[in-house]
Amino acid sequence: MKKMRLIFCIACLMSLLLVASSVSAEVLPIERDGADIIIKGDGKNADVSKRVALTLLDKNGSPVYFDSAAVEADGSYQFKISLKATESEESYSVLIDGVIETTVSPLTRTQIFNVLNGTSKEDWLSMLKEYQNALKLDMPNSFSELRSTGVDLFTTLISQADISDESAFMTELNLCSAIAAVSQANTGTVVEKLVELADELDIDADELTSLSSKEQRAFAETFTLLEINKKQDFYDNFEDALNSAEGSDKGEDSGGGSGGGSSGGGKVSLIASVPKNKEPINALETPIAAKTFKDLDKAAWAQESIEKLYKMGIVSGRGDGTFDPNASVKREEFVKMIVSSFALTSDAAISFKDVAPNAWYADYIKAAYGTGVISGMSEEYFGVGYEITREDCAAICYRILKAKNIAVEVSELSYADSDAIAPYAKEAVAAMSSLEILNGVGDDMFAPDSTCTRAMAAKIIASLLAYK
Repeated sequence: MKKMRLIFCIACLMSLLLVASSVSAEVLPIERDGADIIIKGDGKNADVSKRVALTLLDKNGSPVYFDSAAVEADGSYQFKISLKATESEESYSVLIDGVIETTVSPLTRTQIFNVLNGTSKEDWLSMLKEYQNALKLDMPNSFSELRSTGVDLFTTLISQADISDESAFMTELNLCSAIAAVSQANTGTVVEKLVELADELDIDADELTSLSSKEQRAFAETFTLLEINKKQDFYDNFEDALNSAEGSDKGEDSGGGSGGGSSGGGKVSLIASVPKNKEPINALETPIAAKTFKDLDKAAWAQESIEKLYKMGIVSGRGDGTFDPNASVKREEFVKMIVSSFALTSDAAISFKDVAPNAWYADYIKAAYGTGVISGMSEEYFGVGYEITREDCAAICYRILKAKNIAVEVSELSYADSDAIAPYAKEAVAAMSSLEILNGVGDDMFAPDSTCTRAMAAKIIASLLAYK
């Protein structure tokens, strides 16, 4: 039996040697295509009627890959082996028809950076995660803070970068992460985030910390409205926001600016009207059946107001039976509620850069702006997408009352944070407080910069409607 086994082994070995002789022994060249390995052979004496077998052995001599390829007419053949990022860190032996022809070295850091440098925006993040361990990267804290919008901007920016070596890569990784982290900050946090990441962003933090609180707010309001599509946009926006903030001491709804449009030449009225291609804004003429939302227990103090405005068609739910009372209200959303409640209309022209003519809120903003109820955050931007503050709600409501010639006795402000209220809103806050339309938040505080929630907005407008 032992003799028979020996004869069988010798026969197998001979067949392997015969097959191996079909391809000339040579040190095969290896090309890298990312983690993939491309092995080419040029066996001049190869038998074109045969196939060439390839086996990949790991460092322990265990086979991890097997394939075969046809020999071309000129005797050449080619294999492309796809490896995972973790596998590309290992070394392998390459057997062609059972004979070790060459070895595969681990993918170098430079080769990995070259892979990343040629990666499209769509695949960049997944490739970074795949090679993170191989590169032994210490990812910046700002990267871990990114949410969906920040991640999108990060991939856009870094896919534009040149990361041909490790030093350049780490510089770009830190910079792009920092810019993306700043982009997702709101007006209340963006200055603090910029100061925190000043070194990564290569900006002078003193330019921000030296601003007054009002100037910092003006900076934040401008900066958060500007788009970033490439790294230079960030630096241009930073300078533009600084220039607009220096010496600024007025709030976003001061009512003194042109706001990108002209109301002087337009016809202004406070009569019922329907914006073109919009649902009727005189909600009192189109009542809707009352409905109780299942989450109003989160703001029981505003339930009556919410249900009243829902019945009037001024507010609506989220579509899943909830009202989401504690969610913040955006500027354009509050404007729609005001315009719908008081049937405002105007044919004044507006030219805010962030208000597209066909946007759902365009006619509402036009009506509110034309009647002088609201202005833009700057000459060029209305502030679409920006959460409206309590002091701005007060200012808008006060202008509604003045437009209706309703006299309001304004008493002196006595809130502990009265000094924090913007000059343009002080009289409005005092008036709304006197009428108990918009009160403090407790602890003798008004919190002028806090955002207005959906429940707050409903309560404010329902109270204001008593003066319609």
